Amino acid sequence: MKITESNLEFGEYDEANVFHVEESKQYKELNSSFQSNEGDKKGLSTCEFVLLRNGALCFIEAKSSCPRALRENLSEEDKAKKKKDYDRFVREISEKMKDSIELFGTILLKRHEQTGLSEEMYEAGLAGSQIKPIVVVNTKGAGWNPDPEVQDSIRGKLGPITKMWNMRPILIINEIKAREKHLIV
Repeated sequence: MKITESNLEFGEYDEANVFHVEESKQYKELNSSFQSNEGDKKGLSTCEFVLLRNGALCFIEAKSSCPRALRENLSEEDKAKKKKDYDRFVREISEKMKDSIELFGTILLKRHEQTGLSEEMYEAGLAGSQIKPIVVVNTKGAGWNPDPEVQDSIRGKLGPITKMWNMRPILIINEIKAREKHLIV
């Protein structure tokens, strides 16, 4: 199985090791039931998929870009715009990971049906597998690495859920590192 997101091709994976969250029946049903007021969050925002790999549950999100941390030599107007973009990115990634882990947890706890979740993933999830949130940024071959401040900001936002689920700190990598880790082809 292969999954294409943000112009990156993830895979080739055994279907039994993948839960494609965004395509899942549970995600679609839950999101269709949410109503929002103007400006409120509209339902769940989730990562692309969960991958069972070497006994760990990897929550994978793909992005086509990643903001830089604020630099001192910017005009006040540029700083304000960059800060807004930076804060939005941190909030979006944090929400996606939280919602994904919570949705996956509710499926494991049978609060929602297990459709799309293989027996291997169900068993691994209940067995206390390591949880690894991973964001892969498509740098289109540029090879730059996201600023450590971005990763630290997201880790701070995810602090309570990281402790609650005893998960690994979030990892933000570029497509070159993702290829080395055999996440993309």
